[in-house]
Amino acid sequence: METLPATALRSTPVANARTHARLSTVCGGLAVLAIPAAIVVAERVQQIDLVRALIIATPIGFVVGLVGIAAARKARYALARTLVDDARKLVRIGRMLAWTGVYLSVTGALALALYAVLRSRN
Repeated sequence: METLPATALRSTPVANARTHARLSTVCGGLAVLAIPAAIVVAERVQQIDLVRALIIATPIGFVVGLVGIAAARKARYALARTLVDDARKLVRIGRMLAWTGVYLSVTGALALALYAVLRSRN
C-alpha cells in the first residue's frame, strides 16, 4: 500500500474540516472573552475607563465571532463531503461559541447605545 505525502494529507476534506473547526473554536472563544477581557483591562489600567474599553471590545468580539461562524460553516461543508465524523463535535462547539460571542457583542452594543442615549439626556 502506497503512503501519501504529508502535503496530500493536509489538503483532504477531513484535514480542511479539522483546521476550520479549530479556527471556529478559537475565534468563538476569543469572541466570548472579548467583553470580559475589556472589563478586566478597564479595572486594572487606570487610564482606560469601562466605556472606552467596551467601545473597543464590542466590535472586535462581533467581527471575531463572524469569522468563527464562517469557519464553522466551511468546516461543516467540508465534513458533509466525507464519511469521517471526527470533527463534528468540535464544529458544533465552535459554532456555539462563535454565535455566543456575536450575541454578547450585540448585547454590549445595545448597552452602549442605551448608555449614550441616557448620557445625552443629562
